[in-house]
Amino acid sequence: MTSRSVFGIIMGLYAGFALASPLAAQEAPEMIAPGVVSTSDGEHSPTFDPRRGELYFMRRTPGRFDYTIMASRLVDGEWSEPAVAPFSGEYRDAGPSLSPDGSTLVFDSRRPNAPLREGSIDLWQVTRTDDGWTEPALLVEASRDAADEPTAGRDEFGPLLTREGDLYFYSFRRPDRGGRHLRIRAGAPDVVEHAAELPDPSAGTFVCYTTLSADGNLVVFEGRERAGSATDLFAARRDEDGQWGEPFALEAINTPAGEGTPYLSPDGQKLFFASDRPAESGDAETSNLFVVDLDAALAREPERDRGN
Repeated sequence: MTSRSVFGIIMGLYAGFALASPLAAQEAPEMIAPGVVSTSDGEHSPTFDPRRGELYFMRRTPGRFDYTIMASRLVDGEWSEPAVAPFSGEYRDAGPSLSPDGSTLVFDSRRPNAPLREGSIDLWQVTRTDDGWTEPALLVEASRDAADEPTAGRDEFGPLLTREGDLYFYSFRRPDRGGRHLRIRAGAPDVVEHAAELPDPSAGTFVCYTTLSADGNLVVFEGRERAGSATDLFAARRDEDGQWGEPFALEAINTPAGEGTPYLSPDGQKLFFASDRPAESGDAETSNLFVVDLDAALAREPERDRGN
């Protein structure tokens, strides 16, 4: 398999379009297909293509502490039985994220990764063609670490592609053992930089999954602000001068349980996320997938942040 540069394989990215979401209104978080998509196996990292009605997510692989990327399709208002994504199923694959136009999917994986150090979790990409998805391509620039990097800093997680072709991800590389968000801009494919401007109430102690609106002016991310190990969802807005405001908790949907792995649909209408809140229906007993109208998720946004 030939490795590719980030810039060279970003093709046909989202150029701005208005979509009518195929999902019904969800004014409160709604579990996605209990017993079908959301199961007792545990699901995380939903990512959705509203034009094709496709949902990709990671599911705990039964029998071992590992993950597989699954796919389901929304047909006539019903979610299909999930199937293993054609590029997954053999190795530990997680954190899927679609580009805004649905033509590209990035994910993190522990699979054979020559020419990089064997055994690490790296970033990979598949591209949609008329015949389906391509074979996974290793994102070498994003996944490369220093020769003397300790084991704890060799992995990369949570990739995200913007409509401009910029790649965001997070890592625990030195000097930030607490983790930080990194970025490769489409115009500088060999330069990995610290995305220091992204707000995060738990920066320096915990960094995790992040999602950006298609216009890049709203960020939603998983973070910790209270005691304990559970995470919540936070958001922040960027103003006309390009400055990010203070992050605020999404109090309308956060619970005492954990919420995480958010994804903003490219049509700007829905927020997908995972939560281990108690299940009210179906077979779910662990982390499951939820969807809610974005306006409802932002309903308790502080007045200072509105309208930026």
